[in-house]
Amino acid sequence: MTGTTLHAPAGSLAPPARAVVTGIGVTAPNGLGTETWWSAVRRGKSGIGPISRFDADRYPALLAGRSPDSSPRTTCRAGCCRRPTG
Repeated sequence: MTGTTLHAPAGSLAPPARAVVTGIGVTAPNGLGTETWWSAVRRGKSGIGPISRFDADRYPALLAGRSPDSSPRTTCRAGCCRRPTG
């Protein structure tokens, strides 16, 4: 895993953000893996739907996308998942 500090444009008050490169592939609400995701895109399948993991009534957005079965414990090879430092 490689951490990279991104810098905001000059004059911006935004703090620096971090990007983490985890590998090549797709993790999306409509499919895990390039082939599954592309097949869903071609069929017009959306991964967006009502929020169901918690009560979202107090939030303005009631729709969200959640990657199916995505967990670093199951999608990363041993030793590749760790917290970024710095």
